[in-house]
Amino acid sequence: GYSVRHDSRVGPHTAVECVTPGILLRRLQNDPSLPGVSMVIVDEFHERSVDQDLLLALLLDVRGALREDLELLVMSATLEAGAVADLLGGVPVVTVASPMHPIRTLHRPGSAHDRLDARVAEVTHEALGAAHGDVLVFLPGRAEIRSVARVLDSRIAGGVEICELHGSVPPRRIDEILSPPASGSRPRRVILATSVAETSITVPGVRVVVDSGRRRFSEVDTRTGMPGLVTRAVSAAGAEQRRGRCGREAPGTCYRMWAERDDETRRSADPPEIEVTDLSPLLLQVLDWGGLPGELRWMDPPPASSLEHATSLLQELGALRLRRGADGSGPEAQLTPLGRRLASLGFHPRIGAIAALGEQR
Repeated sequence: GYSVRHDSRVGPHTAVECVTPGILLRRLQNDPSLPGVSMVIVDEFHERSVDQDLLLALLLDVRGALREDLELLVMSATLEAGAVADLLGGVPVVTVASPMHPIRTLHRPGSAHDRLDARVAEVTHEALGAAHGDVLVFLPGRAEIRSVARVLDSRIAGGVEICELHGSVPPRRIDEILSPPASGSRPRRVILATSVAETSITVPGVRVVVDSGRRRFSEVDTRTGMPGLVTRAVSAAGAEQRRGRCGREAPGTCYRMWAERDDETRRSADPPEIEVTDLSPLLLQVLDWGGLPGELRWMDPPPASSLEHATSLLQELGALRLRRGADGSGPEAQLTPLGRRLASLGFHPRIGAIAALGEQR
């Protein structure tokens, strides 16, 4: 079965339940003992979202204090396994070989003056003429997807379906894209996707990948202290994940829209989100847990400067107060009743504070 926000399919005979990190974090806050759960699998851990890092830290805390019998399994196709194994207490590393079909890689660098939508459409058009099967195109976000779709509409002959795949696409439409045809054949497809299609899923029928080489990240704006989205070059690990999408079912071809020499300066992996994003939601959850960030075991500890900013914001919102420790040590953070309420809402603290104020009035 599965549980996501606003939708759940579980029953008395459910043996395996798939949930989002956010759903499991809320369950842990409500009952840390996780009754009825014998194992937690944290999949795609190389994505290193804040929720994933926080979830693993809390699960390790639960296993150390409440549930020694709770089994933890962390899975990833690209992450360095040794560091995770050490964090889990020196556990065994299990390697599962997954056969891949051969993939031909072609580089199609353009000029810095080229419009992204026109350049992507040009390479996609080439791919349609040079290879068989569906084409999966990786783009930074929805705006670029819609722009490329408009250009392709004017360049591609009939009989080719243009699909969008991103977080705002309705679940039923996503199911249609990710499902093999029920019967007979269907039109050839060009699937314009964000990084949501990099991992976890196999898009049936894809034999070609066109990689724009760009990806959108969430980072804190140092001027405003607010999280925002920035567009940067995809990492080597991310590019390899994208490339692998066309070799899942048969031999494939990957078109990379950069020069081969650019791979020498490409960063090996994206930084963990915990190092670059606003940590006020994380701090709120840790304090609601009844601990402090320094008391938990992290894959990468939250940066002290980011925690200081988070503490200041939560103080301004009235979500926490600082008091001197019982042993006379430095000040300790403690959630106020408002802070407890904000932790239960699941919003960013800034938005949660507005919602709580509206609720009061």
